[in-house]
Amino acid sequence: MTKAKNPINKTLFKSVAVSALLLNHTAIPQAIGNEPSNTVLSLEKPVMTLAEIHFENPDNIHPKSSDFKIVSFVLMSSEAGERRAVITFENTSSGQRFLEQDHLLAIFANGERKYPEVFREKFSGNEIRTLDLSFNFHKYPVLTLYTDN
Repeated sequence: MTKAKNPINKTLFKSVAVSALLLNHTAIPQAIGNEPSNTVLSLEKPVMTLAEIHFENPDNIHPKSSDFKIVSFVLMSSEAGERRAVITFENTSSGQRFLEQDHLLAIFANGERKYPEVFREKFSGNEIRTLDLSFNFHKYPVLTLYTDN
């Protein structure tokens, strides 16, 4: 017994393949508009945890004490050196708190510690929220982020 070929599935597969090919070559450049390709942000794969990083801290830079902890984060960068992070924070206090740039530090691949650009966000008690924060431009990528919590 031989299987009958299904011309509809074959046609559908070809249509999907052609659509994917066109999407890869037309929709993505249109999605970024006139942005130079070196300014488009890409996701970075996490390489290390804070426990694995042992750079010296000669300037004794630490995050300001707070009731905020990082639930998760995704690092992003561009070829031009822009560094950003999408970070989910949790206010571990039952009361209202303000999260500010000095509550968070990034460690770069050269060991430098840096606060994000200035921001101030009000959180309700036990609130969990995700923010997109900028660490400006840097030659080295961000290895990890941390708070004092």
